[in-house]
Amino acid sequence: MHLFNLDSKIVQSIVLVDIHQLFKDGIKAHLENRHDLKIIGDTCLVDKAIEMIDTLQPDIAVVDLFLGEESGIDILKHYTENICNTRIIVLSTFNDPSYLDQCLEYEIHAFILKSDSAKELLTAFEKVAAGEFYLSHKITGKIVDRLVRRKSSETAPSDMKITKREIEVLNQIKIGLSTTQIAGRLHISRRTVETHRTNLFKKLIVKNSIELINKAKHLSIID
Repeated sequence: MHLFNLDSKIVQSIVLVDIHQLFKDGIKAHLENRHDLKIIGDTCLVDKAIEMIDTLQPDIAVVDLFLGEESGIDILKHYTENICNTRIIVLSTFNDPSYLDQCLEYEIHAFILKSDSAKELLTAFEKVAAGEFYLSHKITGKIVDRLVRRKSSETAPSDMKITKREIEVLNQIKIGLSTTQIAGRLHISRRTVETHRTNLFKKLIVKNSIELINKAKHLSIID
């Protein structure tokens, strides 16, 4: 680790890699009164970032995934393939677990969102400096929801086969249409709509339309 001493305190050195100068200035402003975290360089270019990290050997590098026409993934790939003591904090604009999945293929130490608060960013710095992995609370919520949906899907009745027409009816129920309105929109009889609704209640084991829609969403049958 490239640690140095300031006023008898251990300081973690940081390099910022981001295309938004305003964002970098914001981070710098939040760290002005921190004596344990010090920014020693910043850039918005992949090649420059790799050169800077190789040369300065910071303790932490904050890397935005989206660098204009370039990608922060190239930086992650470089430091996964080469021995490096720098810990990587990934920044993402989008609250989507698929980006985290992609980053976890490489050696990263934290994943946070650019929409997270300054307090959470500071927490990420502290956790990573302590050798811990840190994940944004917002993306954690998304992951938990995805796991619950997957688990629910696995435990759904094996004979629960929802037809295309039933899904069409579900989507009409979801937006609050009545039986008559659904019949008119789908060009089927009211009785047919009621039959589909009854079958859906049985298949999803629910008692009313609210439970029906909630469970259908939970099982990812509809959005």
